[in-house]
Amino acid sequence: MFTFLGIAGLYVLLQADFVAVAQVMVYVGGILVLLVFGVMLTSKSTDVDVSASPWSGIPSTVIVAFFSARWC
Repeated sequence: MFTFLGIAGLYVLLQADFVAVAQVMVYVGGILVLLVFGVMLTSKSTDVDVSASPWSGIPSTVIVAFFSARWC
């Protein structure tokens, strides 16, 4: 929200008042409210079980080492 208002402030400093008002009406008024409702309506997933084995990083390490040695 503060980013959208900051951009509208930049338009005011550039003396583009109509564009600043349009920025506030469209983005801050519409899209931000839509995002807030989207976050509020999503269900919380509390039964997530995340487990990682100690060997899970080895394949990515091998791939990174391969490409790093190839291009360096």
